[in-house]
Amino acid sequence: MKKLKKLLVAFFDPSSSVLLFILGTATLTLVLNASYDYFNDPKTIKGGFLFAGASLVVFILTVMIKLMVKAKPIYVDISPEQKPKKQFALALLVSLDKAAAEEIIKYHLPELHYCWLISTPDSVKVALDIKERYKEKIAVIYAGSEYIVAAFELMSTYRVAEKILTQEIYKLEPRPSHIMLDITGGTKPMTAGMVLAGFANQAPMEYTQAVRDEKGGVAEGAVAQPTLIEAYFSSSIDKKGRTIKHRDK
Repeated sequence: MKKLKKLLVAFFDPSSSVLLFILGTATLTLVLNASYDYFNDPKTIKGGFLFAGASLVVFILTVMIKLMVKAKPIYVDISPEQKPKKQFALALLVSLDKAAAEEIIKYHLPELHYCWLISTPDSVKVALDIKERYKEKIAVIYAGSEYIVAAFELMSTYRVAEKILTQEIYKLEPRPSHIMLDITGGTKPMTAGMVLAGFANQAPMEYTQAVRDEKGGVAEGAVAQPTLIEAYFSSSIDKKGRTIKHRDK
């Protein structure tokens, strides 16, 4: 509670942080003005109301990130030339496009031993089909009801990814040193939830982008490869105050 109070003060105290003060006061002003317009004309959702909503989302996300991430990122590198090593443990988002998830999995074979397939109610069948297809190539594949998330609820994906990173990993034998998070598939809220879980637990992340031809279409016969997202932190302390060693990605 003290941490939340201190954070909220920063949004409305210019001496604490000018940037956060501007964000906090601007968001509050927009919300108040939009609410006034809405109650005067409730049948019309005006542009100001939508903009205020977007600002409020930014405000909430900023608060969430600061609350969940003790270790502040000081350096982030996303370079297409930077490829991750083939992983022993991988969690990825599954959409209706089976090919995208399979490309990610194929890259990490034959080293891949543990694989989590996070899906939605609409894409769970795709996840189960992938599990069946690769059950002879991957020792343990997790998919199904425990790994179904709400497509447009950020925290739904965050909670599942957080559970994998902070609970399930400790039940595995052999235990992997870390779990790579692939943020490629799913909806934007799913990607955001996965990223928040990754930053909160200092987990390595990657994304996979299709190879494009000169016209912007998917290049025929090209094999997509993931790009490593590297983030270095100013400290290496997790939410429980434990020291986290940098992982070999």
